[in-house]
Amino acid sequence: MALIKELEELIDRGNAVPFSSKAMINPEEAIEIIEELKETLPAELEESKRIVANKKQILFEAQKQADRTREDASKQMKAMIDQNEVTHQAQVQAEAIIKAAQEQAKEIRTGTQHYADNILSKLQEQLGQLSSTIGENRKEIRDLQ
Repeated sequence: MALIKELEELIDRGNAVPFSSKAMINPEEAIEIIEELKETLPAELEESKRIVANKKQILFEAQKQADRTREDASKQMKAMIDQNEVTHQAQVQAEAIIKAAQEQAKEIRTGTQHYADNILSKLQEQLGQLSSTIGENRKEIRDLQ
């Protein structure tokens, strides 16, 4: 964003063309700033890839935790069933544990997806703004020629 600000300042410092909304700027300075912007874009794209990979890892971990919880609940249910006096109660508790584990896994997945989507949305918005600003600045430079 600093480079965009620098480009805006360059344009603001430009000499106004009489009877026009255009400004004369140093094209070499503008091109230098645009080149720097081009160099920073790959870093932004790598950051978005890292976020996506992180999302996948979080979803994988959430699924593993849900599977472990489900397996633990299943083992606990089997152990309780073996006790003749509390068989019915054991089934009810085990089902509740399994249901809670499934709900917890779903909440984790949903939360992770919302988090990743939010991060990617912000990044997409920033990249869109950057692209739009670059496009506008390129158009202004072309109009000056």
